Amino acid sequence: RQIRMPPITMAREEVTCMRLSKCNIVTLSFAFAAMTSETAMANVPGALLPQNLSPWGMFMGADIVVKAVMIGLAFASLVTWTVWLAKTIELARETSKARKRIKMLESGPSLHEAAHALGDDKDAVAQIIRSADREAQLSGDDYHTDAFRERTELRIERVQHAMARRIARGTGVLATIGSTAPFVGLFGTVWG
Repeated sequence: RQIRMPPITMAREEVTCMRLSKCNIVTLSFAFAAMTSETAMANVPGALLPQNLSPWGMFMGADIVVKAVMIGLAFASLVTWTVWLAKTIELARETSKARKRIKMLESGPSLHEAAHALGDDKDAVAQIIRSADREAQLSGDDYHTDAFRERTELRIERVQHAMARRIARGTGVLATIGSTAPFVGLFGTVWG
């Protein structure tokens, strides 16, 4: 003859049995977690689960604020890569011209001949050569004085500053993008 016990008593007996057989508490917690997760998954309707997890599918499934932020980030990325490419090309071209001009000066023509050979070129070394030639013409034959050297240095510094401003043009947008990036990330964390 079998005796049927109420479910609560049966559960107590099972726990007591587990204690007696020296079951591990970790095993018990894993079993409980497995039962809970199965129950949780069974209660979620299929319509609430994401269906398309591709980047385009997630973009299309996002709300308007998230779409606007993602479009803004894509635009900022495009601007950053464009500035990088433009500045890389510009620096490579200016470096090539500078090397060519320095080789020309080292090959032996006088400063005046080098200045005439440059024509109307606007690169940095060409402007430095023309500035030094102009100062040499204004000074006459007085090349060995400190005044000539100081005036020439002043002209060269002006050309250097002008070229630095020209090379740095367009990089301010990179500073703006870089300084706003942490706030966009914080916004995404709070919104999400």
